[in-house]
Amino acid sequence: MKNKSLSFKLNISILILLLLILIGAVYTIIMINKTQTFAQETGQEWLPSVLSVSQMNEGIGKYARRIIGLLTTSLINTGEEEIKTKEEDIKTLDKYAKIIDEYLANHQKFADSEKEKSLLNDIVEKWKMYDASSREAIEINKKGEKAEAIRSILSKGRKAASDLEAAVKNLGDYNYKGGVDSTAKGANLTAITNITMATIIGTSILIALFIFKIIATTTVALTHAIENLKHQSEASNDIANKLKDGSDILSHSVSEQASSVHETTAAINEISSMVNRTAENARE
Repeated sequence: MKNKSLSFKLNISILILLLLILIGAVYTIIMINKTQTFAQETGQEWLPSVLSVSQMNEGIGKYARRIIGLLTTSLINTGEEEIKTKEEDIKTLDKYAKIIDEYLANHQKFADSEKEKSLLNDIVEKWKMYDASSREAIEINKKGEKAEAIRSILSKGRKAASDLEAAVKNLGDYNYKGGVDSTAKGANLTAITNITMATIIGTSILIALFIFKIIATTTVALTHAIENLKHQSEASNDIANKLKDGSDILSHSVSEQASSVHETTAAINEISSMVNRTAENARE
């Protein structure tokens, strides 16, 4: 019964250990896939958005510097030089405006959440207002009202620029928070995976030690059993040898007794013969 109990414990322990290894392998694969999903989400969704916002800021900054440069240069230059410089500045301004429009259009392609779309639409609206205020200042400048153009860009243009900056910042903050949250989820998932796997490995080690203990106990029991059988075999051999010696002694004793009986019988026969002869002599 004890051997059956040890065998049962050993089989159950091995089964549990194998199940833990299987569960650990499956769990690890699932967690790795989830971690990769968060990494892909960060890389494919949030990082492009962050890059896009950075490009917007750069483009808007160049546009703002160009419009201010255009209007202030116009105060200094006159005649043909002013016209030439203004035409070049307007072309450069149009180029920056086109780049900003392209950034906004590209961002709309991968803006998937309603929140991001709403923030992006707000940027588009504020950008149009800022661009319109800048164009208005340019038109005022073309009429020769250079000081009024400066006042226009510093009043309407500044407010429009401030509103646009706030709108871009809102989208930037949203993307930054999304990227941080996604990265944090991946990090938390990795931490949970590490803790879970450490628990599984620790439990597996304990079960392996328990299995080793069972095997060691069984080995010791078998060793003792073999030693006992060996001692019993030696004792049986001693008993057999003693029985053999006793049998030899008994056989020898019986032989001696038989010889003694034979001698006694011979003596009795000789005495009987002597008695018979004496009797015959007496009759004669």
